Amino acid sequence: MKENNKSHINKGLIIALILMAINLIGQVSHLVYASWFGWIGLMAFFISIIVSIVYFSKQEKENLTFSVLFTHGFKTASVAICILFLYTILSVYLLFPSFVDKMMEQGIIQAKQQGKTEKEIKQYLSIGKKVYLAGGLMVNLFIGALGSLIGPALSKQLLNHPLTSIK
Repeated sequence: MKENNKSHINKGLIIALILMAINLIGQVSHLVYASWFGWIGLMAFFISIIVSIVYFSKQEKENLTFSVLFTHGFKTASVAICILFLYTILSVYLLFPSFVDKMMEQGIIQAKQQGKTEKEIKQYLSIGKKVYLAGGLMVNLFIGALGSLIGPALSKQLLNHPLTSIK
């Protein structure tokens, strides 16, 4: 690490804190149960990874390759995901233990409206509780990788733009 403000660890921590704040606001206001609320966190995560890559590329004075920018973005996303995974475990089991149960209740209501049988609903519940943490982890990994792929391309375009070029 050359400087602290270039560190992927610091950027990942900041991103995780922002996403935790979004989740806490959603939990307290009960917006987290709305289907659209999950997209806010994912979009914030995606955009923040891209912004961190662009910021890193503007800080560096040397010629950066795609792989260096991708690696920085993916490391930043990985740090944020590790912190968010720990927060998710704490929030599901300690801070907001009724969250998963309420989500499962909403799933049961939707399944009954779709005409699912009791056997299918029980299978859904057993799978749903097991997959919740792993599914969230995988979605975040996918979004982080996607942001890490798009970020270098955008940073190259922004750095070559006459209004944003570094001289």
